[in-house]
Amino acid sequence: MTVLTVEVFEGPDLRSDGVHGFLAPKAIGLSARPAIIHDLDEKYKPIQVLYLGGNADLYVLYDPCEKAVGMIPVGSSRVKIIKEVQCTSP
Repeated sequence: MTVLTVEVFEGPDLRSDGVHGFLAPKAIGLSARPAIIHDLDEKYKPIQVLYLGGNADLYVLYDPCEKAVGMIPVGSSRVKIIKEVQCTSP
Protein backbone atom coordinates (compact mmCIF):
# COMPACT_ATOMS: atom_id res chain seq x y z
CA MET A 1 0.00 0.00 0.00
CA THR A 2 2.91 2.36 0.63
CA VAL A 3 3.96 2.16 -3.03
CA LEU A 4 0.53 3.33 -4.19
CA THR A 5 0.58 6.22 -1.70
CA VAL A 6 3.99 7.38 -2.96
CA GLU A 7 2.77 7.28 -6.55
CA VAL A 8 -0.23 9.47 -5.68
CA PHE A 9 1.90 12.16 -4.04
CA GLU A 10 4.84 12.09 -6.47
CA GLY A 11 2.81 11.47 -9.61
CA PRO A 12 3.10 8.70 -12.19
CA ASP A 13 6.44 7.47 -13.49
CA LEU A 14 6.60 9.17 -16.92
CA ARG A 15 9.37 7.43 -18.83
CA SER A 16 10.29 7.89 -22.49
CA ASP A 17 7.86 5.12 -23.50
CA GLY A 18 4.86 6.27 -21.44
CA VAL A 19 3.28 5.91 -18.00
CA HIS A 20 4.46 3.20 -15.61
CA GLY A 21 3.20 2.18 -12.22
CA PHE A 22 -0.19 0.88 -11.14
CA LEU A 23 -2.32 3.68 -9.79
CA ALA A 24 -2.12 6.43 -12.42
CA PRO A 25 -2.71 4.35 -15.56
CA LYS A 26 -5.39 2.08 -14.12
CA ALA A 27 -7.18 3.97 -11.35
CA ILE A 28 -7.30 7.51 -12.74
CA GLY A 29 -7.04 6.64 -16.43
CA LEU A 30 -3.93 8.71 -17.13
CA SER A 31 -2.14 7.89 -20.36
CA ALA A 32 1.09 9.23 -21.76
CA ARG A 33 1.79 8.25 -25.32
CA PRO A 34 5.16 8.89 -26.95
CA ALA A 35 4.64 11.18 -29.95
CA ILE A 36 6.27 13.50 -32.45
CA ILE A 37 4.59 16.90 -32.68
CA HIS A 38 4.80 18.63 -36.07
CA ASP A 39 4.15 22.37 -36.33
CA LEU A 40 2.26 23.09 -39.56
CA ASP A 41 3.34 26.75 -39.45
CA GLU A 42 7.00 25.64 -39.18
CA LYS A 43 7.69 27.88 -36.17
CA TYR A 44 9.60 25.03 -34.52
CA LYS A 45 11.15 21.73 -35.58
CA PRO A 46 9.30 18.47 -34.83
CA ILE A 47 9.63 17.57 -31.15
CA GLN A 48 9.44 14.21 -29.37
CA VAL A 49 7.33 14.31 -26.21
CA LEU A 50 4.75 12.33 -24.26
CA TYR A 51 1.25 13.28 -25.39
CA LEU A 52 -0.97 13.53 -22.29
CA GLY A 53 -4.17 14.63 -24.03
CA GLY A 54 -5.88 17.90 -24.73
CA ASN A 55 -9.07 19.66 -25.64
CA ALA A 56 -10.37 21.55 -28.67
CA ASP A 57 -7.71 24.25 -28.30
CA LEU A 58 -4.53 22.79 -26.78
CA TYR A 59 -2.43 19.61 -26.67
CA VAL A 60 -0.87 18.90 -23.26
CA LEU A 61 2.65 17.49 -23.54
CA TYR A 62 5.38 16.28 -21.21
CA ASP A 63 9.05 16.25 -22.17
CA PRO A 64 10.66 13.35 -20.24
CA CYS A 65 14.14 14.53 -21.27
CA GLU A 66 13.74 18.06 -19.87
CA LYS A 67 11.10 17.02 -17.28
CA ALA A 68 8.83 19.86 -18.37
CA VAL A 69 5.11 20.16 -19.18
CA GLY A 70 3.98 22.27 -22.11
CA MET A 71 0.92 23.09 -24.20
CA ILE A 72 0.67 23.84 -27.91
CA PRO A 73 -2.25 24.91 -30.13
CA VAL A 74 -4.22 22.12 -31.79
CA GLY A 75 -4.93 24.02 -35.02
CA SER A 76 -1.31 24.42 -36.09
CA SER A 77 0.06 21.09 -34.84
CA ARG A 78 -0.20 17.41 -35.67
CA VAL A 79 0.53 14.45 -33.39
CA LYS A 80 2.13 11.23 -34.64
CA ILE A 81 2.32 8.38 -32.09
CA ILE A 82 5.74 6.68 -31.90
CA LYS A 83 7.21 3.81 -29.85
CA GLU A 84 9.50 5.82 -27.54
CA VAL A 85 10.86 9.34 -27.09
CA GLN A 86 14.54 9.64 -27.96
CA CYS A 87 16.43 12.12 -25.77
CA THR A 88 19.35 13.85 -27.45
CA SER A 89 22.62 14.08 -25.55
CA PRO A 90 24.03 17.57 -24.88
